[in-house]
Amino acid sequence: MNQLTIKKTLLSIALLVGCAAATGCAATNHAAYVRERGDALAPRTTGDVEVLLDSEPAKDFVVTGHFVAHGTSSERSIAHITAEARAAGLDGVYWIDCDTTFNGECSAKGFVYRDRMTNTAAVEKTSVTTK
Repeated sequence: MNQLTIKKTLLSIALLVGCAAATGCAATNHAAYVRERGDALAPRTTGDVEVLLDSEPAKDFVVTGHFVAHGTSSERSIAHITAEARAAGLDGVYWIDCDTTFNGECSAKGFVYRDRMTNTAAVEKTSVTTK
């Protein structure tokens, strides 16, 4: 991770914590997405966002960023992550990790299948997660 990515990650976590402190835990139902690589994609209007709880995608893929979510339950947080992934134009999310101590706090990685990436030269240089 470079310093800019670390700063973006810390900023998104700080925003989520600040929102939780300002509104109370019961009212915080949202997810934040931090893009780390790849071109921005148009929001998905068709097709489903894959939600892979216990496996990696079956085809070549590129991790484009990560999610942090806070909701009233893990299920709600995953639903918010899925909605954010759809808005970001991603093919799916995986490596979903929900905190068992604080119900509703989840994180995940967002991905796009390699064949959908528009700037393959940049992806080849930056991709670290492929199958």
